Amino acid sequence: MSSDDTPTNLKADGIIKTGENTDQRLRCDIVNELKLEFDQKKVTQCNQYGVDLTNQQQILPTDSTEVQNWNKNLESLNALVTEFKTKHTITYETSLNNQISELLTQRNKDYDQINQIDPTNINSDRKVWLEGIKTYQKSKGATKPDGLIDKDGATYNHLKCDIAKGLGIILNNPPNQCK
Repeated sequence: MSSDDTPTNLKADGIIKTGENTDQRLRCDIVNELKLEFDQKKVTQCNQYGVDLTNQQQILPTDSTEVQNWNKNLESLNALVTEFKTKHTITYETSLNNQISELLTQRNKDYDQINQIDPTNINSDRKVWLEGIKTYQKSKGATKPDGLIDKDGATYNHLKCDIAKGLGIILNNPPNQCK
């Protein structure tokens, strides 16, 4: 590497060697131009090559609070669906999915697609669902909606009551939120 081959001043010798500055800059330009997904490490790396990725699509670490909360919501919603299928022998899953989509996103998103959402992508449909959950929580009187659905918690039980009502089901042991 010559002295003029720095991250911001690339050597113009027509050679691209894997891992060297020209290769790294080219990789950053590709991520930037094609709007590919990346993590914070890539943002930092590309900044040193003069490529600003801060306005691009970012990937959250899988251990981030946002991803963990999303996975918790998925577990709770899937448990709710399973409960309606088993305890209330719902065989018309489309109606059940439509109820959830209606209650949480005003049918802007399909519940049957929720398990395919990449929770690490900050620009995914996860945002729409989280905002929908917060709006739903506000409509049920939450003063500090957090977008979380805890199994057997207030939001979960409100959803259970509203889904049952929407499907014309009478719950055997309705939670307090049904009253």
